[in-house]
Amino acid sequence: MLLIACVLLGIVLGWIRGGRLGNFLRLPIRLLWLPCGAFLLQSSVLPLSRLIPGDPDQWLWIPLLFSYGLLAVFFIANYRIPSLWILAAGLFLNGLVIACNSWRMPVPEEMAAVMTEMQKLRYICLSEETRLPFLGDIIYIPIPLLRGYASLGDLFLGAGIIWLFLSGMGRRNSAKHLWRRDG
Repeated sequence: MLLIACVLLGIVLGWIRGGRLGNFLRLPIRLLWLPCGAFLLQSSVLPLSRLIPGDPDQWLWIPLLFSYGLLAVFFIANYRIPSLWILAAGLFLNGLVIACNSWRMPVPEEMAAVMTEMQKLRYICLSEETRLPFLGDIIYIPIPLLRGYASLGDLFLGAGIIWLFLSGMGRRNSAKHLWRRDG
């Protein structure tokens, strides 16, 4: 929900600055299907857990690692867009803490107590054994409709999304250098 709010905020701020959504849509973003594929892979965890016999801990890392690989290729292909560097930093921070904690994002106990079946596959309760707990979903966001927890990586992802829309929607001539295609 936080990332959707950042997309909307980026669009609104872009309009306030006099930008146009049409400018954003003309950004030369390469391999856009890769983040879509990564999202589908991460969304496949629950259906796969119902199809694959045994403990999901044995294979959960495979679709997650593959989805992070797709995103890494996407960021490398678009390295000339500086706002994507911030998104990549957020992805790295989230991936690091997830990989260090049995391929699950650590969350506070009060969140773990109300998790859905899907969330139980993707999150783990913070404990003394949690590695890199400061990178888990520990930042409480009290804003109505967004109320919940986010990680430092999520904040980087949100900032990168907002910057991407601000720079992409800006006046095409003044922001041209942000998506230049040199060699």
